[in-house]
Amino acid sequence: GPWTLSFGAWGISVETGELLWPARREVSWGRRLLELLPGVGPPVPGTAVHVSGSLCFCEGGKVLSIHSGDVVGENESDPEEWRANVQEKDASWILYTGRRWRLDNGDVFSHGSEDDEGFHLFRIASNGESRWHFDLGREGHFITGNYYSYRYSEGFVYMMVSDRYRELTFDPTKPHGGHYFLWTLDVQTGRLCQKVTIPDWAGECRIEDVDERRILVSTANKKLFCYGRRLQP
Repeated sequence: GPWTLSFGAWGISVETGELLWPARREVSWGRRLLELLPGVGPPVPGTAVHVSGSLCFCEGGKVLSIHSGDVVGENESDPEEWRANVQEKDASWILYTGRRWRLDNGDVFSHGSEDDEGFHLFRIASNGESRWHFDLGREGHFITGNYYSYRYSEGFVYMMVSDRYRELTFDPTKPHGGHYFLWTLDVQTGRLCQKVTIPDWAGECRIEDVDERRILVSTANKKLFCYGRRLQP
């Protein structure tokens, strides 16, 4: 839509990549033009904000079934409150905002910088001693450092890195010129345990979501990839 640019929700199988359902049914162009007029067309479900169990909560207040995409209820809560509640419990968000994540054994894990330059990860024992320090700059690669460029899940950090530095003034309409890679860092050892090369034609990449088994990566050319965690290097 001209004022949202992103409304609608889709259900995609993470096992096969198959589109299971679109919350936006295919309609004629005439009907679609009418839907763009506020108060004329039927209410649009809105973009997905949060998924809990078998329910998908959308910005417009609609609650969808993740199995069918059908509207199964309404939610009057503020979508921003849902987002904030989820983020406050999310290790990736806690690390991104400069706070420490406490591991099960009492160690703390943090993302920070010793010299305000580069990308650094630290694991510190409960007595204050350093377990390890990972410096991406030593690997000769770069990262944008935003929330979509690295995520933590179940003892691993996934990083979307490039072999070419991207300045903040980079024009997204022009080719990046470098290559993107999905790297996995084992928080137990502080060592890289997996390196995946993203296809050359992918353009800019970002991590959309991660769980204990899979990582979803989107690219500038509207492709969505699902990578599985490799248990052995």
